[in-house]
Amino acid sequence: MKKRILSCFMALALCLTLLPATALAADAHTHPICGKTCSHTTTQHPDNTFETKLYSESGDYSWHTKKGMGSAEKLELDTTNNQWKLPAGNYYLDGDTNDIYKTERTIKITGNVTICLNGKEIQKTKGDATPVFEVPSGLTLTLTDCKPGGKVTCGTTSIDSGSGVYVGSSGTFNLYEGQITGNKGQEGENADRYGGGVYVSGGTFNMYGGAITENTASYGGGVYVKSGTFNMNGGTIKSNTSNKGGGDGSGGAGVYVEKNGKFIMNNNAIVTGNTIARKSNGGGVYVNGGTFTMNGTSSVASNQVNFHEGTFNGGGVYVSDGTFEMHNNASVTGNKAIGNGVTLNGAGVYVSGKSSKFEMNNSASVKDNTANQGGGVYVESGTFNMNDGTISGNKAKNEKASNDTNGGGVYVNKSGTFNMTDGTITKNTATNSDEKNTTYGGGVYVSGGTFTMNGGTSSVTGNTATNGGGVSVSSGTFNMNDGKISGNTGNGVFVHNNATFTVSKTPTVTRNTITENGAASNVYLAGGAYITIDKKGLTDGASIGVTKTVDNGVFAKGVNEDYSGKFSSDDKTYEVKYENTQLVLKSTVVKTDPKYTDPTAKNLIYTRKAQELINKGSVEGGEMQYRLGKTGDYSTTIPSATNAGTYTVYYKVVGDKDHNDVSEKSITVTIAKAPLSGTPTFTKVTEAGKTLNDVTLTKPEKWPDDGKFEWGNGSEKMSEDTPIRQGQEYSWYFNAANYYATGKIVPWANSSSSGSSSSSGSSSSGSYDSNPIIKTETKNNPDGSTTKTETRKDGTVTQTTTAKDGSVSKTETRKDGSSVTENKAADGSTGTIKTDKNGKTEMNAKVSSKAIENAKKNGKAVKAPVEVEASRNSGAAPTVKVELPQNSGKTEVEIPVSNANAGTVAIIVRPDGTEEILKDSIPTKDGIRLTVDGSATVKIVDNAKNFIDTQNHWAKDEIDFVSARELVNGMSATRYAPDATATRAQLWTILARQNDANLSGGANWYEKAQLWSKDKGISDGTNPDATITRAQMVTMLWRTMGQPSATDKVSFADVPADSYYAQAVAWAVEGGIT
Repeated sequence: MKKRILSCFMALALCLTLLPATALAADAHTHPICGKTCSHTTTQHPDNTFETKLYSESGDYSWHTKKGMGSAEKLELDTTNNQWKLPAGNYYLDGDTNDIYKTERTIKITGNVTICLNGKEIQKTKGDATPVFEVPSGLTLTLTDCKPGGKVTCGTTSIDSGSGVYVGSSGTFNLYEGQITGNKGQEGENADRYGGGVYVSGGTFNMYGGAITENTASYGGGVYVKSGTFNMNGGTIKSNTSNKGGGDGSGGAGVYVEKNGKFIMNNNAIVTGNTIARKSNGGGVYVNGGTFTMNGTSSVASNQVNFHEGTFNGGGVYVSDGTFEMHNNASVTGNKAIGNGVTLNGAGVYVSGKSSKFEMNNSASVKDNTANQGGGVYVESGTFNMNDGTISGNKAKNEKASNDTNGGGVYVNKSGTFNMTDGTITKNTATNSDEKNTTYGGGVYVSGGTFTMNGGTSSVTGNTATNGGGVSVSSGTFNMNDGKISGNTGNGVFVHNNATFTVSKTPTVTRNTITENGAASNVYLAGGAYITIDKKGLTDGASIGVTKTVDNGVFAKGVNEDYSGKFSSDDKTYEVKYENTQLVLKSTVVKTDPKYTDPTAKNLIYTRKAQELINKGSVEGGEMQYRLGKTGDYSTTIPSATNAGTYTVYYKVVGDKDHNDVSEKSITVTIAKAPLSGTPTFTKVTEAGKTLNDVTLTKPEKWPDDGKFEWGNGSEKMSEDTPIRQGQEYSWYFNAANYYATGKIVPWANSSSSGSSSSSGSSSSGSYDSNPIIKTETKNNPDGSTTKTETRKDGTVTQTTTAKDGSVSKTETRKDGSSVTENKAADGSTGTIKTDKNGKTEMNAKVSSKAIENAKKNGKAVKAPVEVEASRNSGAAPTVKVELPQNSGKTEVEIPVSNANAGTVAIIVRPDGTEEILKDSIPTKDGIRLTVDGSATVKIVDNAKNFIDTQNHWAKDEIDFVSARELVNGMSATRYAPDATATRAQLWTILARQNDANLSGGANWYEKAQLWSKDKGISDGTNPDATITRAQMVTMLWRTMGQPSATDKVSFADVPADSYYAQAVAWAVEGGIT
């Protein structure tokens, strides 16, 4: 019996030696869920038992399980969906058979499944854009790895693979260890790919460790959260990529979060080294309407743009109509762009969309990021609230010769808003490799948006740029209610004249310099920029240094309290004074008068080329500046002119810092007309009873066409009615714009002579009149004037009317329809009207000194000696050149118009041919009145718009007047809407146009007018779209006119005496305006 039992044991032992080693392993695969001996100090993970092997056959890639000593079981194949169905259980990959277990189908769990990768690889080999694992609704997949090298992959992104893991609605995926790598994402719209590593669609992805790496997709190279939640409590998302897809908004190489998704980073989780290319956005994370929260020491670091052209945004995080919050010690750091021709905005964080919000709290940081603009944060639109934290070491950097290098720390653009209530912006820079290019906003750059700085502990310090080392405000608004801006290089605050800088409470802007260790430059106000002191005022502790080099040092207007003690001058040779509700920088240096010599006039003759008019003066202690005429800008350039005439050159001395300015002086310079050679021919007189009016002088062919003959020597004129005596010489003078000639003729020669003509000392024989007068008629008119009509052989008719006061009008009409009319008034004014055969008319009116004297004595405009018919278009309108005597100054001239109405305007024609409506040309009963300085060429045009809805309106003439001068436009070309209400912005625009303000450019149609009205003190510029009240309208008109005083007060019941509009109403009533 004993022998039999012993034999059985020996047989059993022999059988066991023949079994595979794995069959002998009765113990299950056991370790903590985190994949190794648990070292967690808070909640330790107990050992987890993985009792079932999971593997695939190498031939048909069929999947099997084997539990302990039991038999292997093949997974069920869902033939409809072509998926392997993995039931609930704890599995580990077989460690003895293969290192790579392949599958051609998705593995779909059908219960709660935990898998230890055991250092092995699950590889999907078929490129059908489906995932390796699918987690259905309500089920949980947990992956871990107890050895290095465990992977879930499609092997290579060269095949058309899907995601690593797809998490469906209410499903859960937990990743403790292992890698999800080499996947391309699920296929969506436009054949784009979504969620290279993990696709979350309504479920939850909890990441405690492991890595999601080297995946790629158009949207979310690492993880795509369409809806649901991604909790990243540890591990790494790195080296994933995103390329532009067929749709909009691609990017998020690390993580992409859609509108209904949430992404939460905790502990030391990190998103790093991910790359976007081909015009994608969000190198690390793209938040497209969803929510992204960073806690603990989590970080988004060293993500980048890697391409060679195009504009990219958000190297670290891109927020588009979503929410991004940073708490604790979270950081966005070291993100940048690489590659030639790449433009990156907002290397750390880019915020776009009106509903977008980015918040920094606690000790969060955005640091060491590099972009072309907005190195740390770029706020295109939406809101950035900095409640605490640090923005440091970021760079706006450009290696190209370009000016687009702004906002080292923060860039606030267009409708973006940046609210800083605490925290620090420090050691950020805006640099350009070409030193000739200016950079702006080392700390913060504002371009159209709003930056508000609150909180006494908020600070902008140690930043660097060419202009605005701390803050640069190109346009938009910077409200500094508290806080400190100090120790910056390239100004503390740089304010462009299109921007608004408002201060209140206890702001401090001190110890900033223009260059490193250079001169003080705290607030630099460029051009017409000013500091606005808010109605809350300034309190103890406020301290602001100021530089303002124009506008006589005025840097704050409308100041109702003396705040001079809160400001100081950066230039210590100036001090701050409070004068007439203004804060002004006043020099403390006692200046002396400079030594100078006046310029002298040159002796010039017309040469057809531009000539310098004066010999320049000299100055010791400043520079001499010049300008030609009363208008225009002064410069050091010597004025020059081409045409003959008399010119006035104005000059002044601008003293240097130690010398006074010298007020304006003038010098008169004449370019004399050039003499002509040659002699004219003339019609001879052969009988007594003739006058000089019977002699016609004809110029040589090469003499200029703009000249005309006069009897006399040029300085003393002879009347055309002078009788001709036989054998007597008579002087003539040929007068052109730039040339002249003079000489004598004998029209009625002695019997021994045939008559002669001389010019400039030479003479030649004359000729008989080939076109004699064949008919003469004289008529006495009822008004006492006399008209003489002469008809020549060729049909030319000349009518000469002499009035009782001695004025003469002579009209010569030729057979081809052309005519010339010459008028000479009794006061000496002359007018010439030339009409060619095509009806084109040119007029020249020379107003005499006597006419001007009489008009000014009577308080009236001087009347031009021509009459015009206004045309409906400028092209057909007659031109009128009005010339005044030298030194007449600005003179009101009335040009008679036969058909004048409220829409009649004068259009100035400049020497270069450009035309402009004279807004201050005023219709009168008989013509149009305008102001002329020296001379002017104008066209008279009926520019009435004839709106169909104003023809019977009580304000028709007023509407025609303002619309014809383009002060107000209609609602369309045919409708004005006279009974509609007007907005405040519309009145700003009307007043700005009336005052010839430059309204080109601007963020919207009224911005330039809004700024103009604020600058001129006409309005506060608020509520542009609000309907304007009668009180506001009359007040703005009154301010535009310089706030004139009224003689009497008004007694309207609804106009309180202390109201802001009382004086304006009184003025308007007194002036008949209302």
